[in-house]
Amino acid sequence: MKILLSWLVDYLDCSLAEINVDSLVHLFNTRTAEIESFERVVCQPEKMFLAQVVSIEKTKITCICPQLGKTAELPFRSDAIVGQMFMVFQEHASLRWMSMSEFCNERDGLIPAVYVSQKDAADGSWRDKIAPVDYVLDVDNKSINHRPDLWGHYGIAREVAAFLHIKLKPLSDVLANRPIIHSNDLKNSLSVLIRDAACTRFAALESNNISQKDCPVLIMIRLLSLGAKPVGGVVDLTNYVMFDTGHPMHVFDAKDFANKEILIRKAKKGEMLHLLDGQMLKLTEQDLVVANNQSPVSLAGIMGGKDSGLSGSTKNIILEAAGFDPLTIRKSAQHFKLRTEASIRFEKHLDPMQNIVSIQRFLYLAQQSEMLKPSSDPIVSVGAVYEPIICEISHEFIQARIGMPMTKDFIVKTLSSLGFCVEMEGFSYRVTVPTYRTTKDVGIQEDILEEIVRSYGFENVDQQLPSRSIAPFSLNAVDNISKVKNHLAYGMAMHEVRDYLLYDQSFVQRLKVDISSAVKVRNPLSENWTTLVTSLVPHLLKGVECNAAHSDHIRLFEYNRTWSKSDDLSSPSVINEKKSLSGIIFDKKDVDFYVVKQELQGLWDLCKIDVVWEKPDGIIPAWYDQHKVARLLVGDQCIGFAGMMSGKWMHEIISGSAFVFELDGELLELATFNSQQFKPWSKYQDVSYDMSLLIPLKVTVDRLKKDIIAAHELILSVELVDFFEKDQWPDHRSVTFRYTMSNREKTMTKKDLDEIVESVTKAVKKHDAQIR
Repeated sequence: MKILLSWLVDYLDCSLAEINVDSLVHLFNTRTAEIESFERVVCQPEKMFLAQVVSIEKTKITCICPQLGKTAELPFRSDAIVGQMFMVFQEHASLRWMSMSEFCNERDGLIPAVYVSQKDAADGSWRDKIAPVDYVLDVDNKSINHRPDLWGHYGIAREVAAFLHIKLKPLSDVLANRPIIHSNDLKNSLSVLIRDAACTRFAALESNNISQKDCPVLIMIRLLSLGAKPVGGVVDLTNYVMFDTGHPMHVFDAKDFANKEILIRKAKKGEMLHLLDGQMLKLTEQDLVVANNQSPVSLAGIMGGKDSGLSGSTKNIILEAAGFDPLTIRKSAQHFKLRTEASIRFEKHLDPMQNIVSIQRFLYLAQQSEMLKPSSDPIVSVGAVYEPIICEISHEFIQARIGMPMTKDFIVKTLSSLGFCVEMEGFSYRVTVPTYRTTKDVGIQEDILEEIVRSYGFENVDQQLPSRSIAPFSLNAVDNISKVKNHLAYGMAMHEVRDYLLYDQSFVQRLKVDISSAVKVRNPLSENWTTLVTSLVPHLLKGVECNAAHSDHIRLFEYNRTWSKSDDLSSPSVINEKKSLSGIIFDKKDVDFYVVKQELQGLWDLCKIDVVWEKPDGIIPAWYDQHKVARLLVGDQCIGFAGMMSGKWMHEIISGSAFVFELDGELLELATFNSQQFKPWSKYQDVSYDMSLLIPLKVTVDRLKKDIIAAHELILSVELVDFFEKDQWPDHRSVTFRYTMSNREKTMTKKDLDEIVESVTKAVKKHDAQIR
């Protein structure tokens, strides 16, 4: 957004020469918003003159220059009309038409006709307000999205006055005084009917016998400097008011409101509107329009209709300024690809209470340029009334947050200069926030604090790094999981994956898994990712599916978090968060349950935990084969499940065989790991014995292994060599163990070995085992 410095100075109690532009830009950048760049504009007002058209011929136009008191011939231009005034520039002894580019405007073409009173044209006093050196400041739009009050010159001037400590001239000095009525009851006045909540406020005024003149010269120059396109006297005034106050307004030809009734409503489906720029729009039911009793005349907040626009014969006009819902305006602007200066501002939550100010400002300018005569016709304003917000903030709160002393006088003076009304109540401030700061900006005490700090200058606040007391903490958990991952990666040749912590809804539906009891997120990224995972297994299977085309044997694991609802019916809102380690070992042919079980034993040995594989007697996850799954116990605590994946369930996704395990990650974090230490081979020979037993089915192999190794201190290891069952043994099975004995101090004698065998025999007979 472009801002003209000389325009700002109109509202400041200083001259343009007193402003240090570099300092202003620096302070604005550090206090308010970002000025991306600024451009120095130099012109020569003493060489500018006005030329009034006397006659028009095919190749030339004869003009008279009142200031010079002479007649001049200039090249033909198609927009000239006899009697109009145009700006010309004197080069040596000749005159030439002035172009728009001479006022920092990128548009091609000559400056259109301008209006200047006969007196000012004759004595040249109109040039006194043209600054020989001016500056165009380019404010970054994104940095003022939260500041609707900064979308006009007066709002910017208020900020500049505050941090340069210059008196701000009241806007009321340049507003026309008109009576305001807030209903449609006054006889012979306009009737304004708001039929949709997307219009918050609407003000209108009918003015009769308007004198259509060209744009006043100073207003023309300022609009050109901002890059605006001159349109015509009355319309140029409305644009000037928008850039001045920040609030857009529009002007209609009053003939389109013969019954003096203005309706603000949603468009009817398929309704057509011919815009000022020539476009023909097919409206939808989502678009807000200003309409007469028959059809739309304007796309509200964006652009007026061509049929209701002003023409050369217009005598009576209707001025309007309103407040509109930002989202409604933005949607229509995007739908029709119509981002106008008005729509951009309405999207920023403008203060609806400023609409009357815009009309009053227009009336003042129109009277100054003799387009309208002073009148007592009332402004009709209807809609919601927005009141200022009262916000209380204590001096203690301000100093505690800033971290340095701040005087009361500075706080009161700062807030007052920004337009806030401040009342002191002991050590507290009662701050009245004006409506132009309440719509999107200031509402709580932290916002008031920000106003004080930015005015003081963030760079002036003492920089101090935050302090935090950090107590020593253990890294054992991180180290343990690192060891577990290393074992799985290098000891079991598995690959780690890291997936989303949300279920892939489309994949889970293929698995036919019930996840209705899982935790749903309130604001999902998409319809496919709505539920937090209760298990890592489904995504591991998806990983197998994605990689099966490239490999027949796949091993994947993941360490991550899972979530589930509490089983306690008295507190259904409680969510349980757990750490889980899951893995899958897949082969397109076959996976041996006992081979993988033996591989996992290495993990138990690493973690120094005794894991018992027990047949589950309760509910197990849906993906396991009920006949080839074990519940894993450490003492009385269940740490997870391991077993073969159900072939019927898995074949919905892929053909093959898979072993799956799910472990309690928090238990692994707390485990006491074996330290890897070098142990030399014994100098004396180890001895291994095989023992075949007939044992009851209720006795587990793990239980016997533990009892055998505990039977004597010289037993080094025990392994299962063979097992089989027969129909003749309905309650028993045959197992063969090989236990190895070692003595690091001497060679074992037969007596020593017999003693160990006897201890082992006693240990197994406790389980009703028969030695074969």
